[in-house]
Amino acid sequence: MRATSARVLITAAFTGALAALLLLPGFGWAFGTDGNPCGLVSKSKVRAVLGFKHVLFQPKVGTVPQDGGVVNSECGVAAWDGKPPKGGRQAVQKQADGTAAGMFIDTYVEAPGPDASGWEMGGYDQAITGYEDGDRTLLGPSSAFSPPLLGAEHAVGYEGVTKFKGVKGRVPIRVTLGLWFRSDTHEIIHIALDGAKSAPVKKQATKLANTAVPSFF
Repeated sequence: MRATSARVLITAAFTGALAALLLLPGFGWAFGTDGNPCGLVSKSKVRAVLGFKHVLFQPKVGTVPQDGGVVNSECGVAAWDGKPPKGGRQAVQKQADGTAAGMFIDTYVEAPGPDASGWEMGGYDQAITGYEDGDRTLLGPSSAFSPPLLGAEHAVGYEGVTKFKGVKGRVPIRVTLGLWFRSDTHEIIHIALDGAKSAPVKKQATKLANTAVPSFF
């Protein structure tokens, strides 16, 4: 369980994930929905909402601990028009120019077993706090909003503009972050979407969450 690294994961979703996805092998795989966050939303849905021709998924499905606890899985999504970027700064620049967007889905699901109590009694709350602190630090407390619950018990979102290094120096990127969780099942899903400053990222993120979050819970 990586509650302490939540801020790192959030930041990585914007600075390097898009370029990394485009450079990693394995694109075009058929992904199932069993424990795989990439199965929560289809490529056609992403393409329709974001308006880009190319969409690639890169999953990292967590393994079930032998003694139980928590399974943390991730899905990186890259969407773009034109030529794919060849590095992290090119990826950021394409987002700033309005020709690319990146999405990152992070899920936590409790696994039955003797170690599950550690997740229930401490890890679950620590993960939530880590995400809330990381999102608030990245975009500022005034950026908070209340997204629809979509089957969750609690939900919190942040939306704003921050800067990352592109080919032309530090460029503005619009970011929307959403966190949904349930205390009865100890499940968490976090979705990050970033794109051009002028893009309707919050509206786009809401449309994608409307599909992904209910499918998770």
